[in-house]
Amino acid sequence: MTVELTEDSRVELKISDNAPEIDEETFKNLGTLFKSSKQNGLGLGLAIVKRVAEANGGRLEFQKDEAGRLFVLLSLPKFEERN
Repeated sequence: MTVELTEDSRVELKISDNAPEIDEETFKNLGTLFKSSKQNGLGLGLAIVKRVAEANGGRLEFQKDEAGRLFVLLSLPKFEERN
């Protein structure tokens, strides 16, 4: 996991997954409401995280590297404390 403050004042959290490689259909549906790779899954978890991030000016992205490992990138605007 890495946390970085970008040049445009965004906080980015990048998490790598050590699970086995996922198929393209599962990868395509990550974060989609009511789509789950789990037998009894509802497909709510990542969909909720994605919508909360977007509601706060952020984004949730899913990426794969050359070896097929999954990375999740959560990017949010830097919090500015107000007096």
